[in-house]
Amino acid sequence: MLSQVININETIKDLERRGLKITDYKLLRYYIANFNINTFLVEYKDFFLDDNGRFDNATSDDLINLYRFDRDFGNHLLREILVLEKIINTNVVYATINYFHLKDRCLLKLDKNRLKEEVLPNYIYIDPPLSFEQLLVKMIRYLDAKKNTRLLIDHNCKDQIFKWKNVPLDIMCLSWSFATTFSFFISLNTNIKDLVLQNLNINSKNVIGFCDLIKNVINIRNLISHNMAIYEEDIKYQSDNLKSFYYDLTGEKIDGDFRLPHIIVCIAKLSGYSELYNKTIKQINLLNITDKHKQKILELFSL
Repeated sequence: MLSQVININETIKDLERRGLKITDYKLLRYYIANFNINTFLVEYKDFFLDDNGRFDNATSDDLINLYRFDRDFGNHLLREILVLEKIINTNVVYATINYFHLKDRCLLKLDKNRLKEEVLPNYIYIDPPLSFEQLLVKMIRYLDAKKNTRLLIDHNCKDQIFKWKNVPLDIMCLSWSFATTFSFFISLNTNIKDLVLQNLNINSKNVIGFCDLIKNVINIRNLISHNMAIYEEDIKYQSDNLKSFYYDLTGEKIDGDFRLPHIIVCIAKLSGYSELYNKTIKQINLLNITDKHKQKILELFSL
């Protein structure tokens, strides 16, 4: 019989050799077997290691409880990110409809050149780059997935994009990902962007900082969606504009890097859930791990 390449018993023995105290073999085996070693172990065990690569007075319960906390925290944060996504999606679409007085709300009924030159002239600033046609494809990509939008197809139109011209923008946008909504916002002409920011109570001078925030929020959203660890995630996009945006939003200055707790505060402010940060700290204080390691997590989340 061939030996197993991924051997859970050997993995547990290795953890013991490195100083992890196993409090419940069955439970630890369950987590290793079902939540991927590269997620459950690799992304969480380093938190408990000392400078010599050995576990610093840590138990398997500590490891499991940190994983559970991060998973629950991620799910809680994702709920508010989804609220923020809906708020931005709605405001972007309503501002566009109202700015161009689209009485039937159908953006794709506008001439293609007008769309490119008047409505979405800033598509060249999307990162990573998209052609104008690729942006339009993103906008209509999932419309055929729902019966109510399939009924609106113009079968006489041979163009694969503009056959969807009868779909109102406020219905079309329901099929967009957060990344598509953001790409659409980036592409809009400056006047419409100003309207969107005004409706969100954001000064238009902070548009670049706002965009940097959304890049980070989308990155965090993707990490959560793929069950990646986020509790000590380094924030990818850093800029002085982002710090200025945070100051205008909160009245607080940031010394050093923009970090995960700053993301939490921004999401709370923009989504309307003012207690998001305080409740996160409360959950950390309830976390059942050693005080030494709990203090390390509190430091990660401190403002």
